[in-house]
Amino acid sequence: MISRIAHWTFIVLFLLIGLSLTLLGGFLIYLGGSFYYVAAGVATLTTAVMMFRRNPKALKVYGTLIAITLIWAIFESGFHLLALLPRLATW
Repeated sequence: MISRIAHWTFIVLFLLIGLSLTLLGGFLIYLGGSFYYVAAGVATLTTAVMMFRRNPKALKVYGTLIAITLIWAIFESGFHLLALLPRLATW
């Protein structure tokens, strides 16, 4: 019972995060910003759908997103700790 509640909680959480990243990332693109947030939002939404379908590849999709986030954060801010923290804080 608790595992079912946790499963649905994570799905809803991933859906909300994915929608936020996608919509607000689209606004950021409109303002001339980075495309990363839309891509991260789509990947998070994809992970949520895969979790809903109980597809075991959802973990690989999310792991890839985390790896790409790390590469993007280092590319954007170098190795400055205070510049990296906001980009990596969502883990």
